[in-house]
Amino acid sequence: MKKQFGAEVELIPGSGGIYEIMADGRLVFSKKAAGRFAEPEEIISLIQSHG
Repeated sequence: MKKQFGAEVELIPGSGGIYEIMADGRLVFSKKAAGRFAEPEEIISLIQSHG
């Protein structure tokens, strides 16, 4: 993410199987809502479309 977007990335440990991707304080992917993990290419696309 840093190389692709020049962004700072932070991993925040959670519990209970939570896996969410946030960009600029907004949720762009939720494992709970999607029922699966995001693919790496999908994460990049979601962040790009968020801008």
